[in-house]
Amino acid sequence: MIPEAASNKRKKEDLEHDSQKHREAFEHELSEVVDKTKRIATSVLVIGGSFALSYYLIKKLTGKKTVKKIKMQKDTGGVNEMVIQKHPSVFSTVGNVILTEMAVFLLGIAKERLINYIQNLNSREDEDSKDA
Repeated sequence: MIPEAASNKRKKEDLEHDSQKHREAFEHELSEVVDKTKRIATSVLVIGGSFALSYYLIKKLTGKKTVKKIKMQKDTGGVNEMVIQKHPSVFSTVGNVILTEMAVFLLGIAKERLINYIQNLNSREDEDSKDA
């Protein structure tokens, strides 16, 4: 009975050792997934923020400013609308050019980030297919 107990103890130790190896491998893979997710989320935030900022700046600066004046006619009781368009000043024109250039620059950065992300994704897929 003693050799059987020693054998059982040895099997138990082997199983615990295997269990520890699997736990460490799982934790390592989980940390890799978390790191990849953080990198992807950061890239998405940078790219999305660049697009949103560019859109906002262009929309604000290129939007036409109109003023509506509504006059009530006393004799007919009708409404007469008159639309007055304001012409942009030299400062706003220069501002539009600068902001458009900034938007182009930010979109260039976003484009480079997207290209790098896609290339990294493709290289990882190639490595995964080679490993399999």
